Amino acid sequence: MALILCDGFDKYGQMSDPNYDGWSGAGTGNYTALIPGRFGLPGKAYALGQYGSITRNLPGNYSTFYLGLAANGTFQITFNDVNFNQFWVYAVNSVVQVGRGNSPNNLLTQSLSGAVPSSGWYFLEIGATVGAAGSITVNINGNTVLDVSGINIQTSTNASINNVRFDGGMLIDDLYFCDHTVGLGAHPCNTFLGDKRIRTVYPSANVSTAFTPSSPVSAGQLAQGNGSNWQTLSANSLILTLPDNPLTNLPGVGNGNMDDPLTGVAPRMARDCTLTSLSLYAQTNYPALKIRPVIASINPVNGMPLSILYAGDEKIGLTTGQNTLTFSSVTASVTKDVTYALGFITDTSFAFNTFSVYAYGNPLAAVYPLAYISPPTIPGPLPTGPAITNDKLNIGYTYTLTNYAAVSEDGLDGDTSFNSSATVGATDLFATNAGLPAGATVYAVRLSGAYRKDDAGTRQIANLVKTGTVQSVGATQNVGTSYQYLSDVFAVNPATGASWLTTDVNALEIGYQVIR
Repeated sequence: MALILCDGFDKYGQMSDPNYDGWSGAGTGNYTALIPGRFGLPGKAYALGQYGSITRNLPGNYSTFYLGLAANGTFQITFNDVNFNQFWVYAVNSVVQVGRGNSPNNLLTQSLSGAVPSSGWYFLEIGATVGAAGSITVNINGNTVLDVSGINIQTSTNASINNVRFDGGMLIDDLYFCDHTVGLGAHPCNTFLGDKRIRTVYPSANVSTAFTPSSPVSAGQLAQGNGSNWQTLSANSLILTLPDNPLTNLPGVGNGNMDDPLTGVAPRMARDCTLTSLSLYAQTNYPALKIRPVIASINPVNGMPLSILYAGDEKIGLTTGQNTLTFSSVTASVTKDVTYALGFITDTSFAFNTFSVYAYGNPLAAVYPLAYISPPTIPGPLPTGPAITNDKLNIGYTYTLTNYAAVSEDGLDGDTSFNSSATVGATDLFATNAGLPAGATVYAVRLSGAYRKDDAGTRQIANLVKTGTVQSVGATQNVGTSYQYLSDVFAVNPATGASWLTTDVNALEIGYQVIR
């Protein structure tokens, strides 16, 4: 098999999401978080809390193996056989230490001082043969810092491992795990691979669909008043939400530093979709008021609105409580991983509910002088206006999506968005856009989907890849009643039997099929 696993952590949306993908213990410990990856957003990395740990459960028992990962901080890695700690590899100050059994007991060997960088990202690789006369090699940024043979790194009766645990105080990204068998193609993956990057690619368009997408989806605060936080808006003023941290945020990234869809701040969209309505909460009745919902573009550098993209339907009159503003007259299409400002313009002063939050040092909403126009025109750059620094708009939004967008979100959102079918043979196939540069080397493609069934009985699914005119089916896998990521590793292009070409991956189509 050679390459057993690769994980870039990009597809996870919440700290506990890796638990659906063969990990355990994710989301525990102080300060555990998903953060921008070592190459920045939209890539992500997993940050272990001070007292947290995360364990990777392996699909077999491995006597000789190679683990590589991008690391930042003081790594603590333990290699285990079920409940037995075979051996551990720690960074202690700038030294790599290796020991047997429960750490920090039984120190066996260590590197010279200065082996581990004091700050920043570095690529760590550990290769070992488990046994009473085993061996271990540790590379950092391609340099061998420790190489020992004839060392006892076996604690249980089995000379193998089947899980790896990572403990607190480190960041993890771009991880691979290989055994010592020779894989297919030009890249056998039976030794150290060197510094590698895991690029996560999502469905980008429908090719052919037979499943039924979930729709519509509601997000944001859903405009439910709390009776205390009110903001008065003057007539002929445009009010828009702003992101609280436009440069570093994605849904699910960071602890208290994200564009929060639960409080209605300017959302960075988790998928391609069409916004169909906004909702807001009015303090009292305003029967003669005219109001329109708007969506504006955001400057990615400073997070300020640039221009209005869409102006929705005119609504006459607001009632006390929740009100819905629609976009039936325009197709308000928005794009995954792009931030938008949501808001409205009115011809009458009125008070609406807000959600009081800590401002994170950034403006959270802004008001712009703009004449109410009926029917609306789409203005260019917005005039300058004052920012509201201590309140977020209590605003919700509803969107519709097609099949590919329902399964391309950042993170596993359960039954919020999905595609469903009970028909054997039903298939969804999607285009992708990997955008690999010419000459890039592809070692393997790992295809993952999150699946569940909603009734008793056997249900089976298979992942699909298509290159050129050849559609290939992954392993048939049984589906449980709770969501779980089911994956296939394609070491070579299944259509040709040869190593992946950059052009193959850039034109790859992916999907899934109901087998039973």
